[in-house]
Amino acid sequence: MERLVRILKKNGVDVVLSKNPEVTALEFRNAHVSHALSVAEDTGIIFMGGEEDRRQSALSDHHVVVVRRDVILSDTVSAFLKARNEARIIFASNTPSKTADIEGTLIYGMHGAIRLTVILEGE
Repeated sequence: MERLVRILKKNGVDVVLSKNPEVTALEFRNAHVSHALSVAEDTGIIFMGGEEDRRQSALSDHHVVVVRRDVILSDTVSAFLKARNEARIIFASNTPSKTADIEGTLIYGMHGAIRLTVILEGE
């Protein structure tokens, strides 16, 4: 899990470790909260599911994702296949929303949340 935390933080993600991530998520009242279907430990890609969840996470300024320990898989392909088996519509993220124009100027929040927080089950 240390590797996953390191990758997420490098990508600009706020990481919170919690013994009870569901309860910790209640503290984020002004954010959209999702639950990960699976997470790839090798890349930090978080797979989530559902059309409404995808829409709300894209419209929110702050997206919070609850990650249970049992959904963390070692590689991206395994994580994708697990998510695909659990939901008809899946989407993925491993960083707050950012894009760049042709000149390389970064813009945050254009296609999703400006801030991404991941609550990992652990200590």
